Amino acid sequence: MPSPRTTTDEVVRFTIEPSPTRVVTARRRLRALLVDAGLDDGCVADVVLASSELITNAVESARPGSDVHVEVTFADAGVTVTVENEGPAFHLPIPPALPDPSAVRGRGLAITSMLAEHVRTEHVGGRNRVSATLPVRSQRATSAGD
Repeated sequence: MPSPRTTTDEVVRFTIEPSPTRVVTARRRLRALLVDAGLDDGCVADVVLASSELITNAVESARPGSDVHVEVTFADAGVTVTVENEGPAFHLPIPPALPDPSAVRGRGLAITSMLAEHVRTEHVGGRNRVSATLPVRSQRATSAGD
């Protein structure tokens, strides 16, 4: 299904400081972008949740003094959110597993993997890039089905 916003790739980029308070700001900005794109509420919620997990991980593992870069790509295949930071390398376990229910942390990449059609990680030149592609549904398509 084509993206409600456009039939060609459209990319929005922004940078945040690696601070927990900036995660909230990034989440709000991302939500506004998705709503403006005409995505339905469920799609917006899924993309914001997955993105928030990726951004939080990037903020927590960012090298001091570096920034976290967020890129949102609207395309026919869905919405891809890519988060990049300077930090230690890590790899996505295949398949990602949820931690013990009593664990306080460790659910972010597993949740993102459950919501996304594709999740990819790479570490090049001291930088981590994590991308998640989620399917899109427009408000128009959802309303037409009512």
